[in-house]
Amino acid sequence: MAAGLLASCRSGKDPYAPEKPPVPVAQDVRPGTQAYVTSTCGLCDAGCGIRVRVVNGRAVKVEGNPESPVNRGGLCARGGAALELLYHPNRVPGPMRRLGARGEKRWEPISWDDAIAALREPLDRLRSAGRPHGAVLVDGEAQGTTHALWSRFMAAFGSPNHIGHGATGRAGVVETLRTMTGTAGMPGYDFERAACVVLAGTGAIESSPLAMHLSRALAGGARPRLVCLSPRLPSTAALVDEWLAVKPGHLAAALLAILQVLLRDQLVDETLLQKAEGFDRVRASLDQTYSPARVAEKAGIPAEQLESLARELVASRPSVVVVDEETRDPAAVAAAVMLNAALGSLGVAGGMVLGRREGAASKPSADARPLPSCLLSLPEAIISGNPYPVEALLLYYSNPAFSKPDGASWMNAMAKVPFVVSFSPVFDESTLLADLLLPDLTFFERWDLLEPSRGTGVISLRQPVVAPLGDGMQAGQVVLRLASALGGAVAEALPWTSYREAVMVVLHERTGLDEASLDELDKGVCKLRDESEPASESFAGLLSVTPVLVERPTSSVGDAATFPFGLWPFRDLAHAEGGFRDFPWLAELSGGPHPWSGYVEISPDDARRLTIRDGDWVAVTSPVARIELCARVHPHIKPGVLGLRLGGWGRTVGDVHGTPARLLSAVADPEGHWLAHATRAKVEKIG
Repeated sequence: MAAGLLASCRSGKDPYAPEKPPVPVAQDVRPGTQAYVTSTCGLCDAGCGIRVRVVNGRAVKVEGNPESPVNRGGLCARGGAALELLYHPNRVPGPMRRLGARGEKRWEPISWDDAIAALREPLDRLRSAGRPHGAVLVDGEAQGTTHALWSRFMAAFGSPNHIGHGATGRAGVVETLRTMTGTAGMPGYDFERAACVVLAGTGAIESSPLAMHLSRALAGGARPRLVCLSPRLPSTAALVDEWLAVKPGHLAAALLAILQVLLRDQLVDETLLQKAEGFDRVRASLDQTYSPARVAEKAGIPAEQLESLARELVASRPSVVVVDEETRDPAAVAAAVMLNAALGSLGVAGGMVLGRREGAASKPSADARPLPSCLLSLPEAIISGNPYPVEALLLYYSNPAFSKPDGASWMNAMAKVPFVVSFSPVFDESTLLADLLLPDLTFFERWDLLEPSRGTGVISLRQPVVAPLGDGMQAGQVVLRLASALGGAVAEALPWTSYREAVMVVLHERTGLDEASLDELDKGVCKLRDESEPASESFAGLLSVTPVLVERPTSSVGDAATFPFGLWPFRDLAHAEGGFRDFPWLAELSGGPHPWSGYVEISPDDARRLTIRDGDWVAVTSPVARIELCARVHPHIKPGVLGLRLGGWGRTVGDVHGTPARLLSAVADPEGHWLAHATRAKVEKIG
């Protein structure tokens, strides 16, 4: 698979496709025509530009857009399989109201006028009764400006409960960078000019939004040296030059041990760090606690390997330490930022590219996704009714019963909410407990402007490539219609009649651009006027390293005697944002004897000891659940660790008892960030 991924990044050309003329933004997609339409992929956060071949009004092929600076014509397997979402057999055909009891899968089609009225009435009652806080919106990770409209809506409605998915991913990274550097958004990385890249706890060459950027660099002539600092190597392990198999929960300690070597042996210039707030205390802690000799045993990495990597990072500059939402440990993110600062790799060629400074003339991302960290505590709050009952739950691109840890608690919580609404374009586990289905359009059927993260500095166009296949409606348009129906302050906050008009207003507020500025969108992208890469010296006196000192809980969920394995959740190429699954092309990528089943990875040493062979069925038990999965004997996973694949499995919708995420505890740190690697488990052969 690695070779195929690299080939797709070297060239976006299809040798069997006819020559294509330049691609304008708008194409005639009526029956009887053939066209190529530019848009933006929506199955992950990378925001790759795509060109879709449309024949007789039907999309038949997706390929990369060479004009996009994000992917430059390349496209991963997930993007190529995206048509399976458009033509998914479980598409919700239009607005529907539940008949009978929840879970019976009985629905009544209704008109959009009736659907908006059915949504307005319970919300209006809450507002009139002085209980707007009883409405909760769980807002997923899909890109686009709808997040900003939801934010306006919830604020005007009077509810503080606009809850994002950040607690299980990006919030820890974004909030740590904000505290340490004063910048907003996720970081990007200049892989193509780096000489050495250390992947710290991230699957950046497997399923991360960074995969396209890194793969493009690895496909080039002078590729960077790639080091993986993680308990597990991804399936694309052939691309990795060196693997340091760190124990789960000790990634931050390993990074700080490398930093200690750099400072101890005066291998780097300390000027920037010396000006950082809190550096004196961190410096003392490094010498006392984080020498390689002290860290080696608990991190599971020989001290000489840590020493060697520290020297290699200096000898191979520009070098960069990479963290992203898959790292899921704010302490490790903080340690990586500090290590990059020591290496002179903040905001320079070959280094970590940070977002805009908050409070600067240029505004934050147009996506404006929420980052509150109370997602994990929400099920308990709903079940207990503390501090107040949740009376309406709205799910936008969110399927927590399937994708979030401790799915059983989500099922119990949703069953207790009087009114549940899902905007999912496909039937999923969470829609089965909904009272009202208001299906959004897929990204192939709707218009939007979005700002891909990772430091690309562009505005990307998303436009319809085909007419909607059913009677769905773009969720942003539903928000506007709902606001108008509610009237008062809510209508005043969202006065627009069309989603496009609202998008342009929000875009102007956040970036200073207007519709006249988007003259480059005939290529599918537009460069931001005010985008610039900050220089490393600009952080002097502004960098704070205080978060490095925050002690994170280290206790595990489950005792080691009963549950001898640590669970390491990961996303492979079959994982798609929004809780989508059942993509046959992606399921087949995992290979093995049961590609359509959930699986757990186990090391050869552990497999021999437990007489488990590749393809055997095993029961995996954690303190919160027991499920049956297929065993994969994986040569590149640390003994004592089980790699738990999230998403992409193909069982019947609603069979949440076999959902891998169900094994994971929802335990969080004091800031509400998920301790993703704290859950322990045991495994037994059953067949």
